[in-house]
Amino acid sequence: MRNMHQITSVGAFLYANEYMEFDFEIGYGADDLREAAGAQANEILAYMTTQATDGKSWDTRVTKEVAISGNAWHDLTMDLDLSTDGTRQFIVTWYIDGRQVMQSRQKWGPDQMKGGAFSNELSLENLWWMGAGENVPEWPDYNPNARAARVVFDRYVYTANTSGKPLGAPGLIDGAFPPTPANV
Repeated sequence: MRNMHQITSVGAFLYANEYMEFDFEIGYGADDLREAAGAQANEILAYMTTQATDGKSWDTRVTKEVAISGNAWHDLTMDLDLSTDGTRQFIVTWYIDGRQVMQSRQKWGPDQMKGGAFSNELSLENLWWMGAGENVPEWPDYNPNARAARVVFDRYVYTANTSGKPLGAPGLIDGAFPPTPANV
């Protein structure tokens, strides 16, 4: 980011609809949130979010933020499993650089997705809680294709779980993901 106080964030998320979504959002962070997370001057904030643990209402959103180095590459991983108690509810675990930073059990699973599936997404967004609210990034000539409006990802890997085994064993969660395209 050109100005560390801008409201810009980089996101990586699994998306089915406005309530059925799991996120990483990374950016500078508003001052009060940086203070709460204990962020140092050279750190940025990583947010892990489940939009609605009940799959219906943002009132059940769960978010956690942690401070991470602002001048480094990071490996972000989300692991999505199903509960083994017969309810087929999602359990999502977030990892940063191989370290578990959050886990959340949802009150919904593939059976409540009504035929929908997750898509895996990356984004560059202006979110009010990612910096000083009045500090909106200035793009040259407001051209979204200008170099200043781009973000660089070193790599992005999506691994489909295809064995049909839940909780920790590689396996497809029925109906949760579309098939992985060939040669990707």
